[in-house]
Amino acid sequence: CIFLEPQTLRKLTVCLSFFLFFKKYFPQNTGTHTQSECETGQFQCKSGACVPIVWRCDGDDDCPDSSDEENCPKKTCAATDFTCKNGQCLPARWRCDGEVECADGSDEADSICSRQTCPPEKFDCGGAASKCVSLSWRCDGERDCENGADEEQCAACPSKDFQCRNGKCVAPIFVCDGDDDCGDASDEEKCSAPTCGQHEFRCNDSECIPALWSCDGDPDCKDKSDESMERCSRRTEPQKPRCLVSEFQCGSGECVHLNWKCDGDPDCKDKSDEANCPLLTCRPDEFQCGDGSCIHGTKQCNKVHDCPDYSDEAGCVNVTKCDGPKKFRCKNGECIDSSKVCDNVKDCKDWSDEPVECGKILRVSLHTHTLM
Repeated sequence: CIFLEPQTLRKLTVCLSFFLFFKKYFPQNTGTHTQSECETGQFQCKSGACVPIVWRCDGDDDCPDSSDEENCPKKTCAATDFTCKNGQCLPARWRCDGEVECADGSDEADSICSRQTCPPEKFDCGGAASKCVSLSWRCDGERDCENGADEEQCAACPSKDFQCRNGKCVAPIFVCDGDDDCGDASDEEKCSAPTCGQHEFRCNDSECIPALWSCDGDPDCKDKSDESMERCSRRTEPQKPRCLVSEFQCGSGECVHLNWKCDGDPDCKDKSDEANCPLLTCRPDEFQCGDGSCIHGTKQCNKVHDCPDYSDEAGCVNVTKCDGPKKFRCKNGECIDSSKVCDNVKDCKDWSDEPVECGKILRVSLHTHTLM
């Protein structure tokens, strides 16, 4: 260490402590060590590198040669989970979904995926592998099947589907349902005027509203035809119906159970029971998409669009090298300053700079400084 002022014993102690900390917790920056160089609380890889002992058999390859995950006792996974060959537990629905989640790739092995039958919401890639991918990935311009079957014969939709003007295919139940499912609104064109119910009033623009809302002094039709002089000049002013205390009144007039508000499913005709609802809170190991939905954290920045709004792939940084003694490589490939590791701030998008072992590392670090 070089100081502009004369060296003192205190500065030498601080400099030595800083060096020992990086040597202990960032061995990749200090070269290969021998057995004698690994300290208490560390595990020595076969390559000679030293890693914290808490990283041993944690399901992640921390040694350059992956020796920290060898000869580990197998975990007992839940009945609803899939057990990887390395003992890692994954949700069973991730098995044979076309994406590798097990570190050893065993969840997508040909031996278990070759004879599976894809569920209705999945697309069968066919071929020897017989992988299943999300049906929404069919004809989206990206090859998700290894054989590219999901992007073949995309010029025309299946006979039962509706083909949008932009080439997208949607199920017939989504045509003329009032929602733009195509993205270019072509599924909502050439739709016949809706037929209003017995207790509804039909506006001049074909919109349907509760009959009691007509001539109530409050225009509910977008064209205000429910309050026209011709219709309402000789009528008394009725009152809008009120729902019970245990019910929620929809903007379209219906009454639904209060517990149905903000439950994720639209129950009102105008979907007002799902309006202005707070976003869901995802678990610490999950990523929250821009629309509020949650996906597993490992699916963020994996070059696959898992969020409906593609927010899981926004702002991702692909880094192949992370050189220098003061650099730390996140498990998703990002590179950050080593000073940001275990600082209680999420600097890596996958949280790998803030593992649960940080508390233990901090206590060991403070103990080391005290001894010095």
